[in-house]
Amino acid sequence: MRGARRESDDADWGMIGFKTYFQVSRAEQRALEGAVEIVLFEGGYAGLQLVEDGRLNLCLLVRETHFAELGRTWPALLARLLDEPHLQRRLGDAAAASERPLAVSGLPFGWLRGASPGPALYPVGDQAAVIASFTGDGMSIALHSAQLAARAIEGGMESGRYLAALRADLARPIGLAGWLQRRAERWPGRAATVAAMAAIPPLFAHLARATRIRGGATLAAG
Repeated sequence: MRGARRESDDADWGMIGFKTYFQVSRAEQRALEGAVEIVLFEGGYAGLQLVEDGRLNLCLLVRETHFAELGRTWPALLARLLDEPHLQRRLGDAAAASERPLAVSGLPFGWLRGASPGPALYPVGDQAAVIASFTGDGMSIALHSAQLAARAIEGGMESGRYLAALRADLARPIGLAGWLQRRAERWPGRAATVAAMAAIPPLFAHLARATRIRGGATLAAG
């Protein structure tokens, strides 16, 4: 947003995001119904989810340095992804919906805005905070920050106090999510993450809760 750049030494700016769709077989559609699958690979991770018309949505984040090692081309990256057994199982016989994916870069994961760009500006969504994508919590943060901002404006709270309240709500989940993302994208952290989840299944639910906004946080501006 012009005049309100998201600058921070704490944020991780080194990931590139891709999104595309595939038409998969009926058998794969049945296997994926009601599920979101996350696949870890060297330098990033990918998510698979069925969407409308039986299409499979593939979203992934890859470390910019890893993408550069592959020649910075989508075909090379897709070929690398298909080296992963699970992605080969899901996508090996699938038909791509387009030749080129959607892409985005300059995502400051782990970033929390420290100060408002103006006394009457109340940043919300990813102009206020950016959480690691694998949590699936970005939309919740957008809604939470919007509600908190609305309550702050209604109550005459200055933007600095609003941001302090928002940071208090989000610092822990965003920090934990960033730590997990960095550990899971490299070996041996990736192997340790998968092994821990397999050995202690409740750990997955615990970490999921820990990266969520705490209950009752929307009252912080009251």
